[in-house]
Amino acid sequence: VSSNLLGYLPEGKTLSGYAHNLAFSKTGGRFNFNVWQDVANSKYQQNDMGYFTNNNYIDNGFWAGYKWVKAKKWYNRLNLNFNTYYSRRLNPNDYQNFNLNANFNGTLKSLWWFGVFVNYNAQENDFYEPRISNYVFKRPERTAVGFWLGSNEAKKFSSNTEISVSRSSAINATGVDVSWYNQYRFNNKLTVSLNVNNQYRKNNYGFATIDNNGTPIVGLRDRNTITNILNIKYNFSNTMGLSVRTRHYFSKVNYHQYQELQQDGSVKNTAFDYNRNTSYNILNVDLNYFWQFRLGSFLYINWKDQVEHFTNDASDGYFKNLGNTVNTPQLNSFSVRVVFFIDYLDLKKKGK
Repeated sequence: VSSNLLGYLPEGKTLSGYAHNLAFSKTGGRFNFNVWQDVANSKYQQNDMGYFTNNNYIDNGFWAGYKWVKAKKWYNRLNLNFNTYYSRRLNPNDYQNFNLNANFNGTLKSLWWFGVFVNYNAQENDFYEPRISNYVFKRPERTAVGFWLGSNEAKKFSSNTEISVSRSSAINATGVDVSWYNQYRFNNKLTVSLNVNNQYRKNNYGFATIDNNGTPIVGLRDRNTITNILNIKYNFSNTMGLSVRTRHYFSKVNYHQYQELQQDGSVKNTAFDYNRNTSYNILNVDLNYFWQFRLGSFLYINWKDQVEHFTNDASDGYFKNLGNTVNTPQLNSFSVRVVFFIDYLDLKKKGK
């Protein structure tokens, strides 16, 4: 595929970019695999058509899996998967990252489902974390293990959880991720669900600021991120429904060592305190109404309430931050969208 931004360059010239995706796979039988490649040059742009984070890469990947699909005494289905990923910049041709993953998952006779995984990330060359060109941020290698477990989703009450632990011995860093999802169907009309996610990082390594000399400052930090999502859905009929979604995102970061990043990726400790500790909250409430007033035609009405709170004081806990966020000035928006389906054959009949 190509992208062409007319008049983007000086003198009104067009910026033309290129990207492609190639894949070769086997999808039938018990053993399956997929070999793929993604490429985008430095001039490829698609932000006019959707969200696009970066270009200038050549990514290669491989996935292989074996499955047991014939139900036995204690399971309905089992899957064993292996995948790997290797990425480089296209120009200049520099290594970016390499990843290995293996997982085993399945569905039991009780319709509970489970999985376990192990993951390895080699040392990365991150060319985007420094926020300045001609610098590279070297992320140390890390490993992770985890599992997930879920109950029968056909029941009135269902729940699932996922827990993973990561480790980077080079900087004595650890990470713990815990997610917990619960859903209760009161009847065919009313469903309530709660999704809780907690990410904790000790000795997390990342960007802090840029000093007065234009040098990127990175640091070791402790970071805790909590996301809670409450969703209430009510269906008046099979063509009309109402939902309320409330999401609170809370993240705080405490730095305990700042370092000057060199162009080759090495770091030098600094005693200067840049005071980049942060606490960030965002609270969203979405009220959505939909009505299918005819086949393929919909009316959508949305009301959104949004509140943000940011501070350099990272000492307060979760509930204090939530209270401060609720008392912050709010931003409200209201939108109406109509999607109307027109059948050409119906128009043709009426015309006759």
